[in-house]
Amino acid sequence: MRTLFRTLPLISLVALAAFLAPATPGRASPESTITVTTTVDEYNVPTGNGTCSLREAVRAANTNVAVGGCPAGTAGLDRIVLPEGFYQLSRANIPENPDENDAITGDLDIRESLVIDGAGRELTIIDGGYIDPLTNIDRVFHVVAGASVEIKHVTIQKGDAKIGLLGGGGILNQGTLTLSLVTLKDNQAVNVGGALDNLATTTLIDTFISGNYSTKDGGGIFNNGQLYLYSSTISGNTAATLGGGGGGGLDNRNSATLENVTISGNAAPAGGGVFNDGGLVVLNSTFLENTAADPSGNKGGNLENADTVRIKNSIVANSLAGPNCAGSKPIVSEGNNLESADTCIFHDPSDLPPGTDPMVGPLEDNGGPTLTHALLAGSPAIDAGGALDCPARDQRGAFRPADGNGDDIEVCDIGTYEYEGMVPGLYLAFIMR
Repeated sequence: MRTLFRTLPLISLVALAAFLAPATPGRASPESTITVTTTVDEYNVPTGNGTCSLREAVRAANTNVAVGGCPAGTAGLDRIVLPEGFYQLSRANIPENPDENDAITGDLDIRESLVIDGAGRELTIIDGGYIDPLTNIDRVFHVVAGASVEIKHVTIQKGDAKIGLLGGGGILNQGTLTLSLVTLKDNQAVNVGGALDNLATTTLIDTFISGNYSTKDGGGIFNNGQLYLYSSTISGNTAATLGGGGGGGLDNRNSATLENVTISGNAAPAGGGVFNDGGLVVLNSTFLENTAADPSGNKGGNLENADTVRIKNSIVANSLAGPNCAGSKPIVSEGNNLESADTCIFHDPSDLPPGTDPMVGPLEDNGGPTLTHALLAGSPAIDAGGALDCPARDQRGAFRPADGNGDDIEVCDIGTYEYEGMVPGLYLAFIMR
């Protein structure tokens, strides 16, 4: 595993910089701005009725030619402004040409460097049009190899990756993808990755993955590339694989880094929260109340490991079915972890005793852009984390470390939530805009 925990404070600073000054792919300023003016899924080549749909905007950015009422994109980085509205795809994929990659039918294929900027995830909804198995349109987005894409301030929902060999009901990524302040919900895939199938490089910041479904692996996310998750929640997703495999929240087959990530209430036959068959690094995260539905009862409810997991300052607790941790390979504790049983083998001297109750609240809005499990007063996770790799902020954006136990000493807490941590006004202003 090449990633070292000593590098994580730097990663935290990079993520924080992204919060305060949202980046675009390539760090360049957009050369062309295309504003969408209709919620209808129109497609007119080369001219139309004067309105600019989301599909036409993507086509204009891809081809650098005016499409419908959308101005031409450029050979550089383009930006699509997506105002408040409900944007439902309606141009169904063509069964005889399921892999069409020009955004003409089915999903929105992105082939060039692009930023898509909504008005807020409660306000800008991109809907895949799924109603039932006979009327589904396609997945919602496909980032084609070579493209560098940032999507922010939107909800992506009800995509269905049914046609073709690849998954990702919400997004199939084969390029470089960043999601910031995005919700991916109620998407599904016949193959893998109910919300996201990542085959290249994806970074998620302040993102909520909820209610997605895969008939095979990765109910929320299937990763066979490089995956970075910061301050995000994966909850209520399901993978229906029978036998080995699964990953209700995340199925990792390559390399994944999780910092300040909550994985809660997901289900799969194995690895209800996470199934790992690659390299996984976990820092200040919370795995809670996930379910392994395998009839044997021996699969990991919160975490099933078949390769390399290194975990620090994290909570793994209260599996609803199956042990908290299981698998063919041991999990490496880097210290200051808490487990509600003794299946993860957190036996570093700084780990809390096996069987410790984390004393957390329900998954809910505790401030910040994503749902979290708050530490309750008296929780043993308060002021029990390690100082060396403690992120500068918790999942909500609150400052770490804080003095949670009243002894006038600021110490990092275990998990995603910093008890008594203050969410600064600057961060609140950013996430509410």
